[in-house]
Amino acid sequence: MPSPDAWSSFLHPVRRSIAWRLALGLGAVVLTMGTVSTLSTVRFAEMADRINSAEQDECKARGVAQLAGVLRDQSAYVKRTLITENLSHEEGFREATRELRARAELVRVLPGLPAAEQSIDDILAASEEIERLFETRVLPLVRARD
Repeated sequence: MPSPDAWSSFLHPVRRSIAWRLALGLGAVVLTMGTVSTLSTVRFAEMADRINSAEQDECKARGVAQLAGVLRDQSAYVKRTLITENLSHEEGFREATRELRARAELVRVLPGLPAAEQSIDDILAASEEIERLFETRVLPLVRARD
């Protein structure tokens, strides 16, 4: 058991004031660390959400770029049919058309990049125009020469 002198020195106003200040200082440090930690966690969560959104936008943009590539393939089959003046590329054209429509539906359901919908519609409209020209002008012209 501590001596009465030890208790009296502990209760001395100067020593009690120093202990009180140290306790308040330590409490302030702990509170500051907790606040900074919480705010950092919130900011990291916001950054993760933004990164996820950017990844979704990138995925949809990549899908639209692939659609444009398939549209290019479709028009290349039309050119090849005209150049070779035979129907050997007709099946490739039809396959590119099917692939474009299937990919368009897959890209359309991807989340992100709302502006991509108009690009998808534009690509599908261009594809339909190419298909119409292929059916009404190119194929009859090539068949007439066969």
